[in-house]
Amino acid sequence: MTTTRKVRSLLRLRREVLMSLGALAFGIARGAGAAQTAPRPTWPIESAGGQAYLVGETYPRPTDWHDERIEALVPGCSVLWTETNQIIRGDLKELVTRNGIDNATPLMVRLGADDRVRLEKAAALCKVPMASLTNFRPWLAGATLEDAFYQTMGLSGLAPDKVLSAKAQAAGVPLFSEFAVKDDVVTWFGSMSPRQDLQFLRYILDEVLRPRAHKRQPSQTGGVAISGEREASSLGSSNFIPELYEILVLDRNRKWVPRFKKMLSEKRPAMVVLGHVHLVGSDGVLAQLQAAGMTVRRV
Repeated sequence: MTTTRKVRSLLRLRREVLMSLGALAFGIARGAGAAQTAPRPTWPIESAGGQAYLVGETYPRPTDWHDERIEALVPGCSVLWTETNQIIRGDLKELVTRNGIDNATPLMVRLGADDRVRLEKAAALCKVPMASLTNFRPWLAGATLEDAFYQTMGLSGLAPDKVLSAKAQAAGVPLFSEFAVKDDVVTWFGSMSPRQDLQFLRYILDEVLRPRAHKRQPSQTGGVAISGEREASSLGSSNFIPELYEILVLDRNRKWVPRFKKMLSEKRPAMVVLGHVHLVGSDGVLAQLQAAGMTVRRV
């Protein structure tokens, strides 16, 4: 089986697994009502007497996320880990300019005819002037469109990582992130190869241009179109290449195993919040933790 076929098979498995996950139901249309209160899945991870709670992120939402069951666990934790945070170390504007602006090669020159048409459609939908994207590298154009799309759809509610981080700070629980500061996120994007850079933009275009009705539909199993389902769907599209998958999913997933080993050596449990695309399938964090000898349960 070729690398591309193998990865696409894994992504199909992710979608099948995600359809079986119970999750918080919510509407994502502009002006949608408050979230329902169906309990979210939580995965206790255990090894050598230590424990950590693994919580999945949600798709961007119109209202702030809340789950009293999970929030109540935070004060008793030794640490809370998230993927990103709001800390800025240096001059973020200068860093974005250095890693995301290319005055020598206009964005449209990098794109084929089909990508140019899709970019123009996405920009119009997100109310982003095409002229503002002229000198952006593809990743920065994609990130800009994604943020504008969420704003246009009214999806500005706080996600689980933000809500739980506030709970942790109030309780004096230490906070750690996969990317220690926002500066690191920009540097990570800036390190993308030209192929990865272009594929990230295509990945965002897939999401923005997906029919509105599909975005609004909750899972028929009582779950929702959570972040892992939408990301796995896009990564498995015809535009997918293994190079993007390697850095966006695989490489990051592998790095969580040693982090969990350290967390599980503490006397008190830890809590980790990750996007669902990082949790499911044979490449997912859950499978990798099990392969490393840890016990994984779903409650």
